[in-house]
Amino acid sequence: MNIELRSEVLAMSLRLENLLGDILSVILRLPRKDAKTLGDKGSALSFMSKVDFLYDLKKLTKEQYSQLVVFMEVRNKLMHNLEIDSMEKALESSGKLSKIQPYLKQGVEANELNLEYAFTLFYGKILESLGDALKEIIHDLEAEEQVKEKAKDYDLLETHLELFSDAVDDASDMFDKRFGVDPKEGGVLRQAVMAHFMMKIKERYPDFKFTTAGEEVKEQEVKMDAETK
Repeated sequence: MNIELRSEVLAMSLRLENLLGDILSVILRLPRKDAKTLGDKGSALSFMSKVDFLYDLKKLTKEQYSQLVVFMEVRNKLMHNLEIDSMEKALESSGKLSKIQPYLKQGVEANELNLEYAFTLFYGKILESLGDALKEIIHDLEAEEQVKEKAKDYDLLETHLELFSDAVDDASDMFDKRFGVDPKEGGVLRQAVMAHFMMKIKERYPDFKFTTAGEEVKEQEVKMDAETK
């Protein structure tokens, strides 16, 4: 029955399936212990269902998908067919021998021992590839969260900017009335304060996009430059 070979391939399958579950868990932001579809219960997704799902989500390349399909077909031959008791038989009956041959050392015979070793290398490549995919997904999600947090900060900044602009308006009006500034020439204090304030904002947040309040200040800056000249 070659229990040793079957056990080794089954262990490989479990490691790959666990990694596929980790990837889905990260993408879906769903802790595996709380997920019926990602756990070890009867309702959990099968190995190939996870593979298909990730491929549909564009998280697996065609090469990764094809490699996983090859692995599963060979694995199924060994797990579900009592007569398939060697790697050579599993590869030949599944028609996947050509997919494993590139992992044979050049010039070596395609005997049972060498085929088992080649299949192990094939498995190792899949495992490494999925590990890299998981790292990339985590990196992308972290970057996405940073963008969202920055957007929240900028929304808050815009709100504070509008409040500050209103406060400067009130202070400017009080200043003009207190010192009898001609209404036609009023707003000088506001222009000076807001122009300086916006300059500081640009220095602190260079990629901040100003909306209404910002556009108004830009017009004031142009006006002040013209008056200075």
